[in-house]
Order: sequence, then C-alpha cells, then structure tokens
Amino acid sequence: MPVRHPLLRRCGLFIILISAACEPSYDFARHEDGVVEISGDDPLSGLPDPSATKVDDPCDGFDNDVDGQVDEGCYCKRDDVQYCYPDHPTHLGVGLCQAGLQYCEGVSGDFQLGSWGPCLGAELPKHEICENGIDEDCSGDDLPCPPIVDECAPGDTQSCYDGPPETVGVGLCAAGEQRCEATATWGACEGALLPQKEICGNSLDEDCDGTDLPCDSLG
Repeated sequence: MPVRHPLLRRCGLFIILISAACEPSYDFARHEDGVVEISGDDPLSGLPDPSATKVDDPCDGFDNDVDGQVDEGCYCKRDDVQYCYPDHPTHLGVGLCQAGLQYCEGVSGDFQLGSWGPCLGAELPKHEICENGIDEDCSGDDLPCPPIVDECAPGDTQSCYDGPPETVGVGLCAAGEQRCEATATWGACEGALLPQKEICGNSLDEDCDGTDLPCDSLG
C-alpha cells in the first residue's frame, strides 16, 4: 500500500486529472527514528492562528483550521495513504508530537475516488509533567517545577528531628522544636537529642540503637 509522499496539494477534482500545477513544493518525510521532517517550501506560512476564524482546509495533510479534522472534503484514490497531523502544524515534530497516517475510504464512482478517513496514531500535545526530561505539551522545552516553599504562620511551632527517623524516641534520642519566624519560614531545629557515641556499661543508650553496650563486648 503506497504512502503519499510527499503530500499532494489537490486543486480540485478535474485539475487533479489534467494539471501539473498541483504538484507539491515540499517534502514531508519520516526518518527511521520516527521523526518527521518538512523540507522545501515552508507549508506552514500563512496558516491561520488557532484563535482566528476557521477556514477551509487546503489538502495538505495538516489540520489547518484546527478543528480536529485533516483534509475534510478532499478527494483521494484507492489505497492512498498519507501522513497527517490533526493539531496546529507548529506542534508537529516538537517534543513528543508526531504525525499519524490517514487512509483513503469510501472509494466509488467513475473516477474511483474516496475521502480521507481519520488521522490514526498521531501524537498530540499532552499535559506537561515538570522536570521529567520530556516535552509532553510540545512547547519546545520541559517545564521546570516550581520551587517548594515550606511556609508557616509566624509564631507557630512544630516538632523536629534531624537524626535518622528510626532513632527518634529511642534511648536518649528525642525530638526538638522548631519555631516559625517573621519571614513565614521555619527556623532551626532546637533542643533535639541526636545519636551520640555509645559509652559502655552506664545503662544509657547514647547511640539510640535500643540497647546499652556492655563493656565486656569490647574485650
């Protein structure tokens, strides 16, 4: 099954059959790595802005009027296949956004012509996930995550502990207290007792491992 490559600009049913004026002026190629490249005359110049009044599609494999359909009302021949992209063309080939394929359907009549079916397999912009190294919304870059700000109300207090979490409340280890400062950020953790070097045979668990080290174990 042949793939239409490069894309053919149709100028009307009879001109397709008798005129060379409809030959394409640009290539629309998919490389082995799946990346689509457009070369030749720029097919994107003069395209409508998505917010502008919708216009009829030229038959070029793009959703030029940004209505979610590609080449609606355009003719095709039996077994024709073309690359397509049902979103604003400026997203194509940026980030995860890639073209799909469109097949000729409903072929009938004396000229055995049909119309293009839906665009299948195209990758369109998605919700961006910050700082994951992937451009999901096809904007050209990965969205940086906003800084994490641990805000609080001045004068508030909270328990705090900078030691290993499993040692808090074990032996001599205990949590301290943290006070919210005038800048609405938490101050230093004060009064916490963290693990210390163990002293054998004193009935104290300085290293907060749950036992006092017997001195005869050092012999």
